[in-house]
Amino acid sequence: MGKVGGIISAWLGRIDGGIAVSLALALPVLLCLVGLTSDYAMMSKLRSELQQAADAAAMAGAREIPLAMSNTKQVAAAVRSYASYELTADSAATDATLASGNLSIKVDVVDDFSAVKVTISQAWTPFFMHFFNQGVTPVAVTSQARFVGRNNVCVLGLAGGTTSVYLDKSSRLTGNNCGVFSNSTQSDGLKIDQSAVVKAKIICSSGGASVSGSAAVSPAAITDCPAVEDPLAKRAAPNAGSCDHTDTVFDSVTKTIDPGIYCGGLKVAGSANITLNPGIYVIKNGALLVTGTSTISGTGVGFYITGAKAGATVLSQKTHISLTAPKAGPMAGLLLFEDRTLGSKLKHKISSDDARVLLGTIYLPVGSLIIDAKEPVADQSAYTAIVAQSLELNMGPNLILNADYDMTDVPVPAGIAGSSQVVLSN
Repeated sequence: MGKVGGIISAWLGRIDGGIAVSLALALPVLLCLVGLTSDYAMMSKLRSELQQAADAAAMAGAREIPLAMSNTKQVAAAVRSYASYELTADSAATDATLASGNLSIKVDVVDDFSAVKVTISQAWTPFFMHFFNQGVTPVAVTSQARFVGRNNVCVLGLAGGTTSVYLDKSSRLTGNNCGVFSNSTQSDGLKIDQSAVVKAKIICSSGGASVSGSAAVSPAAITDCPAVEDPLAKRAAPNAGSCDHTDTVFDSVTKTIDPGIYCGGLKVAGSANITLNPGIYVIKNGALLVTGTSTISGTGVGFYITGAKAGATVLSQKTHISLTAPKAGPMAGLLLFEDRTLGSKLKHKISSDDARVLLGTIYLPVGSLIIDAKEPVADQSAYTAIVAQSLELNMGPNLILNADYDMTDVPVPAGIAGSSQVVLSN
């Protein structure tokens, strides 16, 4: 400003008196304009720096959302640490440290724990602007970032008007790196009774959660969640044409069988030991029954349940089950697929005490799955997902659902594996 004044004074000395008087009168206005321009440039630079810090901090907070499991303090701490580093180069800066720099940081986790709002302000003293507008200080900016994505699905109960996920009598359900979701809008859409235990990355009910005082749920169930769209709703069904086999029963024999259309069902009984060649086994107008002490095993196999007289799949208690879904074809990644047009709601049942390998997705868009085994189920599978109208664990089973997708070459159906993306939503 001193240099500007000197230049103007020298110039005034070289012009006539009338013009000099006019310019002298205009000089304060010119100086004011120069000052306002300088203040505005400084304010714009400060606002840009604060906005950059707020955007980065909000994005960091949104990335923390799927890890925090509804812990608002954890998200807020991540945001403050990031913002503090951007502003002061000290991620552990205290409120007092920030205040000494005329800075403040405010963090809100909003929209049902799906977004982070960050407000940063800094007080400053403009040379001219505060004479015209007291509101120019402090400079405040706001940024909001949203976590857009889904967790891996280990259980999805599709039923909307009744309990869709139910555990009783010391039942255990573990979702390793995957979530348990109930689309039921009922107050007990997710029901956990009598010392049952549920552990997953996220536990979410579109309605309410009825949790017995003796039950253990980790993390705490989130209620009023948006319904999860059926990820397999558009998956094309396998062909179910004319019969290759009729009323097939294998009782106490050792045999390797081929895929095909098994009309009237497929029953493995007694002490039979049946190996399934890779392919699709269409169970038409009948049931898949494995009873007695029989064994059924197969790699690359899928079962499609269809027909007006379709029956429920039953894997009895003393049986031995080891099944891995196909790697390609109409049932790639699907272990059990129920026809969407079935007229009756079948109750499929896993009671086997040796069903530790069930690698793939069990898809029951019409029926329900009941598990009442006494020993762990599916725990030796790289991944297992269950999408059904309802899932019911009775009499203390231990269902362990993994999501180790990189540990197998069996593909994960679209929509089962989660996705994550963080976006600014200012």
